[in-house]
Amino acid sequence: MKSLNDISLENIAPSSILGDENINAIINALNPELNIITDFIAEEFIYSRINELDSGVLDLLAWQFHVDFYDLAKDLPAKRKQVINSIQWHMKKGTAWAILKALDMIGVDAEFINWYEFGGEPYTFKIKANLRHDYFNYSNKDEITQNIIRAINEAKATRSFLAHLETTLNETDKTNLFAGIAQGTG
Repeated sequence: MKSLNDISLENIAPSSILGDENINAIINALNPELNIITDFIAEEFIYSRINELDSGVLDLLAWQFHVDFYDLAKDLPAKRKQVINSIQWHMKKGTAWAILKALDMIGVDAEFINWYEFGGEPYTFKIKANLRHDYFNYSNKDEITQNIIRAINEAKATRSFLAHLETTLNETDKTNLFAGIAQGTG
C-alpha cells in the first residue's frame, strides 16, 4: 500500500496526456509542492494523534474540552486520559458513573453508596475512596480532601450532596477525611 507521499501526479494523471512535455514539466514542478502540503495533512488530525501530542497542544485541548480538573493530573499520560475521556464524562455528568470516573481520573478508586443503601436523606450519597499509591504523592490530608471533594462536586448532580467520605490511604489505614450532614429543603 502506498502512502500519500509516495503518490505522484504522474500516477493519477490520465495516460492520454502524459506524453506531452508541458504536462510532464507541470507534474515535475508541482510534485515537490504537493509533498510539502501532504506533510502538513497529518498535523490536522489532532484528536486521533493525542498520544503523540506535546503538553502545549494537550493544554489547549483540555481548555477546549473544558476538562474540569486537568490541573490535578500528575503527568502527561494522565492528562491525555483526561482529555480523551472528557467528552464522554461531560455527557454523563450528574451520575454516579461520572463521580466514579472523575475520582478515577485523579487517582482514586471509589465506591458510590446511594442514600437508600445506607438509610440517609434523599439525594445524599457516601463515597468510600482508596487512594492509588502510584498517583497520590500528597502528604497533606487537607489537600487530598479538597481535591477529592472538588472532583465529586464537579461530577455530581446539583441536587445531590456528599454525606460522608471515607478514604483509605493504604491497605490498613482508614481515615475519615470528610464528614458532613446533608439537609433537604422540603
